[in-house]
Amino acid sequence: MQILPATPLPVGPQAEMSRPGAAEIAKAATGFEALFLDTLLKGARAGMPGDNLTGGSAVSSAQQMLDTQLSQSAASAAGFGIAEAVARQFDQGGIGE
Repeated sequence: MQILPATPLPVGPQAEMSRPGAAEIAKAATGFEALFLDTLLKGARAGMPGDNLTGGSAVSSAQQMLDTQLSQSAASAAGFGIAEAVARQFDQGGIGE
């Protein structure tokens, strides 16, 4: 396995040009909120007592897909404010400054 040196981060005017735009930040923040909500839903479902009638692997797989879809819908539609907070942090120059 070959280990390559790290690519240096741009400094000065080059750093400003490589900064993501507001739309990219909002998209990433919404994705983070969806991931957070998905983790929250999966954790809540894991804490529930099991059901012998619906305890199969197919049902478990469907519930995981439902949780993922619910979290993505909630993050993009209503939102819980997490995406806005993350976007505001990055938009204010909170990255590396």
